[in-house]
Amino acid sequence: MSKRFAALGLAVFVGCATQPATEVAIEPAPALQVGCQFDVVEQSAVAAAAGQYRRVQFTYLEGEATAPKRFTVDVLTFLPGTVRAELLDQPDLQQYETVPEAAQTRGAIAAINGGYYGEAFEPIGLYLINGQQRQGISRESSLLTGVLSIDTAGQIALSTRNEFSPRNAVSAFQSGPFLIDPGGALGIYSDNGKLRKRTVVATASSGETVVFTTSSVSLYTLAKCLHTQATAIGVTNIERALNLDGGVSTGMYAALPSAMHNKTEEVSVRSTLLFYDAE
Repeated sequence: MSKRFAALGLAVFVGCATQPATEVAIEPAPALQVGCQFDVVEQSAVAAAAGQYRRVQFTYLEGEATAPKRFTVDVLTFLPGTVRAELLDQPDLQQYETVPEAAQTRGAIAAINGGYYGEAFEPIGLYLINGQQRQGISRESSLLTGVLSIDTAGQIALSTRNEFSPRNAVSAFQSGPFLIDPGGALGIYSDNGKLRKRTVVATASSGETVVFTTSSVSLYTLAKCLHTQATAIGVTNIERALNLDGGVSTGMYAALPSAMHNKTEEVSVRSTLLFYDAE
């Protein structure tokens, strides 16, 4: 199983191809109080006016610390109905395209990396591509609590694994954990101290879809900052936010009017979420 997958620190999976994986729990550190502030340091429309890009710097204090810490977030906020999404599966490493390359060769206006995969480049958890299920849903993992699905209109939905129904889904993959639980509640309650780059998809109460990547930050700190400072990502209330594969897999592309925003992943990733202008 992928070392990156274990590095999230929420759970470690051990096993091999001939033996069922066994989940080993990790005792998290006690949660610290986190106070967050943010500044928008860059802002631009996305090409075709389908959404807005912004770079945000969060400043936060942990517990009784007096020295502030910082992390940055690159955010794409799309109004309802302005984009359609597509899930690209790349099982062949010999023909691999990075997240920015895949977006540009297919005419997408934005892209991010997708779900988890293992040492043999196999998807971990539910994996549905163009109506064909390649991997069944995992109901035991403490990490893979959510499902990102795309319907026939190219619209993204975030569901818990118990809520998910494949009936209207064209493509879907399992991921987690929820940083913001369905309904807007905080989804992470303890801090494991693991600082990693993150890739996240969120939906707002008012219907916006938000995708973003971050510099290194713990899941707990990110969740706390999102919960208390939703306006940082261009919405009033976050209805739910799902963590995708991150760390060295984090990749992003956005076509901006004056330039292109590229964040190339450090390793090959199995799936890429592409976004196209809905017009």
